[in-house]
Amino acid sequence: MGASDFLTIDEFSKFVAEAGYPLEIKNINFRRDKIKFGDNPEIPPELYFRRVKGFRKGVISKQEAEEYLERLKQISFHVTNSDVKTVIGEYDQVLQRPRKFGMRGDRNFTGKVEDEIKGKLVEIAFSNFVESKKGYRLPVDFHLISEKEAKRDAGDFTHYLENDKKYKLAPDKIIAIKSTNGYFLAIPTLEMDWEGQIIILVKLHLLEDFLLKILRAGVSLDHLELNQKIGWLEILGWIQKPEFLAKGHRGKRLPGKYHVRREDWDKENIIMHPSELKRNPEELYSLLDELKISSQLIS
Repeated sequence: MGASDFLTIDEFSKFVAEAGYPLEIKNINFRRDKIKFGDNPEIPPELYFRRVKGFRKGVISKQEAEEYLERLKQISFHVTNSDVKTVIGEYDQVLQRPRKFGMRGDRNFTGKVEDEIKGKLVEIAFSNFVESKKGYRLPVDFHLISEKEAKRDAGDFTHYLENDKKYKLAPDKIIAIKSTNGYFLAIPTLEMDWEGQIIILVKLHLLEDFLLKILRAGVSLDHLELNQKIGWLEILGWIQKPEFLAKGHRGKRLPGKYHVRREDWDKENIIMHPSELKRNPEELYSLLDELKISSQLIS
């Protein structure tokens, strides 16, 4: 193999971006990093950049890069301005609810709005992904939660729509979507009694200026192309709640350099690396088929 058969980190970043699946360099570095939780066995990287003669830094073969990109395509779905319009149109009341019901940590108004929009974009994108693969739809819930309740909106899917009929998922098939701004699946232990028996970890990769463009369009400074892609949702993995409780790492810190000081880390979290979750695309498609088992026709 010659030099043209390999990609540097920067070239790999450009390769996936040009295909419509941009990854930040820091995200690529995480995927090529070895991770260890305490005294547990080391978790190998999912991207291997090796030392090859003629290159000063590690490289990945083009064949491996192409195979990795193909896998990304199988477990992802693009997000458009039209999806943002849907969120804002359906969810304007939620944007006004108290901060404690919508997010963790201290955020200003702009951060609060951005968090809420991103949260529902995740659910819309996942619903679109399911419909594209299996033909049925998981309806997104835009209802407000009561301010008297202790729980935040968990973003669970409890029903599905198929052939103009609505079905209720069996209790053990209810989905809890967990979106990460970082890399890990991390849930405070106190929240483990929340809804959802199938935990699905996702990451939303968005253009940094998506919210600014929406605001500019709202005051007629810019024209908004509704079909324009503004990012993509990546399904990082999934796990059943009992297995997560049994196998997850418990603690108040993420491993090594990946720990970030935030309010939630004052409490114990259950944590797993994406590579510790189920990740095979074909198994994911089978899971989506299994969701309908034991479901109940409502209307």
